[in-house]
Amino acid sequence: MCMNAKSKPVLRRAAQAAFSVGVVVVVWLSLLPRSTSERFFWEQSDYLPHVIAYAALAIFASVGFQRRQRVLIACLGLVVLGSFLEIAQQYVPGRSPRFGDIVANVIGVALGLATARVGERVASTIDRNAHNLRP
Repeated sequence: MCMNAKSKPVLRRAAQAAFSVGVVVVVWLSLLPRSTSERFFWEQSDYLPHVIAYAALAIFASVGFQRRQRVLIACLGLVVLGSFLEIAQQYVPGRSPRFGDIVANVIGVALGLATARVGERVASTIDRNAHNLRP
């Protein structure tokens, strides 16, 4: 689907809002006290939720922030935030910091950046082809 010039700022603002809300949700879930009986079904290996959450945040940053430098700063901030949240979990009942979670966060950010880059190229190709087809 081609986007016109008017829809791009709306998409950017929506992505910025999703990024902001997503960061708040990740912080809340990361610091939420948990007993062993309250664990989610994926807690046997919770690396996948880390990868998915941080990939989504990186995609939102890529769409929401126009300049590549801002995207990279936001994504570096995600890695730092994730690391601090893991360290903070040592003070949260039922939680413990794990280096594997930090690695999963970094992998998620990298996958999100790569996915966004591929999406940008596909969208650019579609826009270019649609422009060539116009009479």
